[in-house]
Order: sequence, then structure tokens, then C-alpha cells
Amino acid sequence: MNDDKHKQLRAMYLGESIAAGVCDSLEDMGVTTMEASQLIEEAEGEYWIDSVYQGLQDYIKKLKLNGGKPKPCQVSFTII
Repeated sequence: MNDDKHKQLRAMYLGESIAAGVCDSLEDMGVTTMEASQLIEEAEGEYWIDSVYQGLQDYIKKLKLNGGKPKPCQVSFTII
């Protein structure tokens, strides 16, 4: 698999994981349809970008605390 395709698949996986995490968090908080719709209307792009950026920074800190080694990859990026 070429490098560009691998990067694209990793980005897609990360995006899908973020979306799933948001959905699970809203469900855990018992957010109603109306409340979720209000969040969409009131959402500012910069806030969401900052949240993703913070998650990336937290991951880097976690890696540093654990000797810099990530867990073995548990996701296959091969295309069938």
C-alpha cells in the first residue's frame, strides 16, 4: 500500500473514531434530540478543533509517560 493511501485510511479511521466517541458521550450524558440539535447549531468550529488538538496533545503526553512506545496497532489498513 502506498504511503498516501495509508495516511488517508488512518485519517478516515481517526475521524470515524472521533464521531463514535462523540456519539457515545452524548448517549452516556442522556442528551435529547433537541439538545443535540442545539449543540450543532451553537457549535463553533474552533472549539471542536481545539478539542481534537487537545486529544492529540494528551496522547503525546501519555506516550512520553509510557516510554514513548505506542501500543501495537490493532487496526488493519489493508483494502480488500
